[in-house]
Amino acid sequence: MKTTFRYRKKLPLIICLFTALLHVCPLFAENVQSADPVSEESAKLAADFPEKIYLKTATQSFNSRYYFVLRDHRIWCKPNEETTGKKGEWELFLGTGVPFGKQVVRFGEAGKIAAISSDGMYLIALSEDGCFYRGYNLYNKLQKFTWTDKWGGIGAKGPGLKIARDDFITWHVSDVFPMYVKYYTDSKGIRHSTGLGVAHIYLLGKNGSDIRYNDWWLPPDMSRKFNSPENGGIKVVNMSVSASTVFVITGNGNCYTRLYDLDVCGDDDLVTYSYFLDRKKPGIHGLPAPGWVKHTLVSEGKITEIITIYQSGKTSGDRILRVEGSINDTTGYFEKHLKDAKWLFRKTGLPLIGEPILYSPHDSLYERKRYSYSGILESNDRNVYIHIKNFNPDEAEATITLSITGKDSTEQQVVGEFPFPHLHRLERKVRDADYWEKGSPARIKASLIIRHYDKEKTVQCDRTLVQELFGNRRVIHFTGTVSKDGITLKELGSGFLMFPIEERALFPEWKLTGVKADR
Repeated sequence: MKTTFRYRKKLPLIICLFTALLHVCPLFAENVQSADPVSEESAKLAADFPEKIYLKTATQSFNSRYYFVLRDHRIWCKPNEETTGKKGEWELFLGTGVPFGKQVVRFGEAGKIAAISSDGMYLIALSEDGCFYRGYNLYNKLQKFTWTDKWGGIGAKGPGLKIARDDFITWHVSDVFPMYVKYYTDSKGIRHSTGLGVAHIYLLGKNGSDIRYNDWWLPPDMSRKFNSPENGGIKVVNMSVSASTVFVITGNGNCYTRLYDLDVCGDDDLVTYSYFLDRKKPGIHGLPAPGWVKHTLVSEGKITEIITIYQSGKTSGDRILRVEGSINDTTGYFEKHLKDAKWLFRKTGLPLIGEPILYSPHDSLYERKRYSYSGILESNDRNVYIHIKNFNPDEAEATITLSITGKDSTEQQVVGEFPFPHLHRLERKVRDADYWEKGSPARIKASLIIRHYDKEKTVQCDRTLVQELFGNRRVIHFTGTVSKDGITLKELGSGFLMFPIEERALFPEWKLTGVKADR
């Protein structure tokens, strides 16, 4: 999968070279000109297009080289004057304005283009009946650009991705292309190379709380997701994404960003992660994943729900945020760098696109169901009663309370309450988008944090009992499955690469047994 490019040292060199070739040199797929004629009405539309594209919507987008507009189900293109300094006229993209070529087999059946999105080296189109068409190589000359409707599996050569268009609010493509973005910083403040890059599409669910994503090397489904701010408790009305940084706005005007992709969040089984990383170590990435960051309010004028984020430099901190708005009768957008506090107004004079937002300190809330479980943490010679609470399959946070009975008593004695973060394992099979809600289990890796990885926090526990149970261990890692009905986990052994070898047991002994959901 393309998301594992950062860590290709773990794979044979020949695979690394092959996947790199697929990523940056898709020049060998010969485009075949579409026979679909361009209507005169469609050609006349270009005269009414804006001179520049400042904001991304379903029908207009941009990357560092080009502006794109979708009109009459066709894509138009011109140079991005802001970043390239080049002026140009609007032209039908590649002469046709629609996906075509030897790698496109569905377009005639799938119908007309309904939405577009661009970031990095990618331009993605979504048809009216929900088929995605992936276009790549915007970094080079457009003559080398290639369309495909293949999606999923090694080399992204799978059967394609199709979604229900009425099942989401918005979607965007995100690309960490190494010629544009070279580094990202994890939650420990440690910088890592982006290697050969990572790219996803992100969908904002209709409930305003679910954010789904997919990488085209993964199975072609939208079963992977994470939550809006406050662990999904805050509803958002719009989203924009660039280079793995997700930007959302609530119905009351509050703005949040989060760095999140398959590699950063910890779900990639080909990457080694640690909660205890305090300095840079080759091949090890820090957890937990970076959380949501709340930004200062736009304090003047009026705003709408139309927002945009775009990459502006070589690191994960180099992003520009834009919110459409106006001051008095002057229209434009408010803009700031990701790390800045103050928003600056930029005049465009263009008509406002979005619906107005009225600021309120209280955001709309979404009640997300959480689960609790009880059972036994068992070793070769000891049973510990456990109670897991605040479990949400889409967020890593949970807690686990451990209790034991004394040798001469039947009363339970609380050992302590410990962090119990969990991450998803890579899944190679296509799943229903709502597989968890329908009762299917999730494959996870979970960690019992015995000694807190955050130096400013401590685990509230009886240290004498902890020492008796776990000795000097600071974490126990598990892998297994979890469903709405129960959890089955076994301790990770030395044969797994997902965590550093010093954090894994040579002879695993702990497992969760008989753990059932509390009713």
